[in-house]
Amino acid sequence: MYIARFSILMSALVACAKVGPPSGGAVDRSPPKILAHQPPEDATGVSLEAPVEIVFSEAMERERTEEAIFITPEVGVRYRWRGMRLVLGFSAGLQPDRTYVVTVGTGARDLRRNALEKSFTFAFATGDKINQGRIAGQVFSDHELTATAYVWAYDLDHFAGVIGSDAPAYRTQSGRDGSYEFSRLAAANYRLLAFVDGNRNQVYDEGEQLALPSGDVRVEEGSQVRVGDLVLFQTAQP
Repeated sequence: MYIARFSILMSALVACAKVGPPSGGAVDRSPPKILAHQPPEDATGVSLEAPVEIVFSEAMERERTEEAIFITPEVGVRYRWRGMRLVLGFSAGLQPDRTYVVTVGTGARDLRRNALEKSFTFAFATGDKINQGRIAGQVFSDHELTATAYVWAYDLDHFAGVIGSDAPAYRTQSGRDGSYEFSRLAAANYRLLAFVDGNRNQVYDEGEQLALPSGDVRVEEGSQVRVGDLVLFQTAQP
């Protein structure tokens, strides 16, 4: 039933939204917004074959927007655009009894290069419950709030790789005010890091600005944790 309601809402929103860059008049400096998404926020019992659909308020710069989308747990994604509507398909399908978190980071921008003001996140579950943990904080560089920094969270209870090199459990980006947030987290011990992705390869490379917290974070089911500021420093060039 919620799929039918979403389709009706989406059609109405797209019909009213901007289709492309303005041809004249004042320059558009307004950040784009997320108008609707599918599955709905905190939906449970979602089909393992269900796609994710995101409707933007205006036409987006497609490559940059795709680079700014993070899905946790990670899953192979195929992107398909239909105007301002982005459909994400999963080659291997979703897994049963999982909470999935979808984040559209602040690297997503419209055709006028206006970026999302802050990361947009929603979650859904293929099982009957949603994880409720939360971590929030801010990223600084040279005493200034830093936007579009990548922020990673490693689930130390289920991670045996190399911090900073191997993929984290959760990803997001800081907003215009330097703030970041991870929501719908599973209960676990987490280690955070932040970096400025200078070469846009979506991973940390030596020589890029990096931030590491003073300690790890414990998230209990349903708890909300405010982390100390993540302060970026310039790492040595390789």
